[in-house]
Amino acid sequence: MAISRLSLLPNNEHNSDNYEDLELEFSSSLLRSLERYLPPEILTANREEKAKFMSDILHKYISREECAKAIRFKNYREWIMSNYQPRFRELYKLDPESLLLPCFRKAVRENTKESFRRIMFEPFPGVYVFEMFQPDFFQKLLVEVENMRKWLHEAKLMIRKPNNKIKYGVVLDDFGMDIMLKPLVEDFIFPICKVFFPQVCGTMFDTQHGFVIENCEDRDAELGFHVENSDITLNVCLSKQSEGGEILFTGTRCNKHLKAGPKPEEIFEYCHEPGQAILHLGCHSHGAKAAITSCSRANMILWCINSLFREMQTYDNEFRDWCGLSCQEENSFWDLIVADISGDRSVSVPIRSAFRSYMKDTELRMMSPKISSSKVNVKKRMVNLLRKNWEEKKNTVAPEKEKCRRHMLKERTRREKQKQSYLALHSLLPFSTKNDKNSIVEKAVDEIAKLQRLKKELVRRIKVIEEKSAKDGHDEMSETKVRVNLKEPLSGLDSMLEALHYLKSMGTKLKTVHANFSPQEFSATMTIETQIRGEEVEKRVERRLQETEWKLLFLPEASFYKDY
Repeated sequence: MAISRLSLLPNNEHNSDNYEDLELEFSSSLLRSLERYLPPEILTANREEKAKFMSDILHKYISREECAKAIRFKNYREWIMSNYQPRFRELYKLDPESLLLPCFRKAVRENTKESFRRIMFEPFPGVYVFEMFQPDFFQKLLVEVENMRKWLHEAKLMIRKPNNKIKYGVVLDDFGMDIMLKPLVEDFIFPICKVFFPQVCGTMFDTQHGFVIENCEDRDAELGFHVENSDITLNVCLSKQSEGGEILFTGTRCNKHLKAGPKPEEIFEYCHEPGQAILHLGCHSHGAKAAITSCSRANMILWCINSLFREMQTYDNEFRDWCGLSCQEENSFWDLIVADISGDRSVSVPIRSAFRSYMKDTELRMMSPKISSSKVNVKKRMVNLLRKNWEEKKNTVAPEKEKCRRHMLKERTRREKQKQSYLALHSLLPFSTKNDKNSIVEKAVDEIAKLQRLKKELVRRIKVIEEKSAKDGHDEMSETKVRVNLKEPLSGLDSMLEALHYLKSMGTKLKTVHANFSPQEFSATMTIETQIRGEEVEKRVERRLQETEWKLLFLPEASFYKDY
């Protein structure tokens, strides 16, 4: 029996079922998303069977403990949202006109790099500062957060920590504010990120995590330097008392270099003022400059996550241009590659020796115990020589290195496009087709040949039908007489011309015409060849003549006679 497997591409035309009422370990939104990838034979099954099939797949990647933790977290949120009474309900629904500044809304509406530059400044590469919220938003949010803490304390519930490093904070999503944060990210934050951070955005962020933290002497006074579990971070300063607590950025880091120290050119200090929002990469290492003793700050943090970008990172072994240490390693890597490819045949590099030429006075100095040896150690001379040779060789092979780099980038792009083309072609083939290139091409050739045979058969059938239709139509043409009569016509000649014109439009062939024109009556007897019955033709012609009389009565300029 064949094993059912998920499809590579989703079925976007399929309407997923709702699994909210089922007691499952996984969320309904996750199952609804996964349902679009189900194979056809499972997609037509009932809801319970589909839920069991998807749960079995997810259990292979998610442990039972994680499932139980997710269920507890789901129950925790549902209980809070059903019992908590908000202080300011306007914070739980995004109303751009009341929450966001007009200049910020205008910039997002124009959605250009120039419009965003007008409302923000970039004090350091990759760090963007701007204002986006109305002034009363900050005070309302702080009061709402304090109300949340007070309610949780009275309900004797533990406050969920925003992350492992922050002990004092409130997760806004737990209280239902994700209804406001989600459209905020999709409609306002994402367009900015798409312009300034296109490498991590993709088509849209699929997850956001919003929380408020307080930094003071007794609450998270020093968080230390860290990178965040997000792709893009929005940090909004809600309030600040006294001085201190500046943010110190120490460079972007990939997962490979998280513990590496900063370089001098990567260090940047910024004083975060109330009302300002800072947008930066989640992998941009930062922290408080020093322990906060006399300063108290409150910040709203919004993490934006693109799961597709994270999945691609697990398969990406190339150097990342946004990581300072990766760029340094990449330069060294390309130096070695180009040197290995070019060699001395295409690149001329002066060859030096670390040893001096032999001279008699050198031998005498080595043999004489009274004469001291050279002050510069031979190892140090070797290091200086290698360093000098390396710099010369690096400068000489720079053009060859850039040429090789461009070639590899083009080849990588070509292979990626080829891979996408194969995946798209595979999605059009039968479900049983294997995923390797040879199977896809062979199956595609068979399907194309099959379609060509069907095309020939359809062309043959169309030709037979047309010949039969033409033959039947010719046999059914019969000769008949049509008589029309009109009392007191406004213009007998116009009536006659209209009748002849209408008969021609019906596809009839006129043989003979006998007409009588008088002010009291217009009558005509015509012999025609037609496929329609004579009575039907007479009714249509008389109806058309009546319409012509009405046109001549109200629109005298519609006469046919003046055109002949």
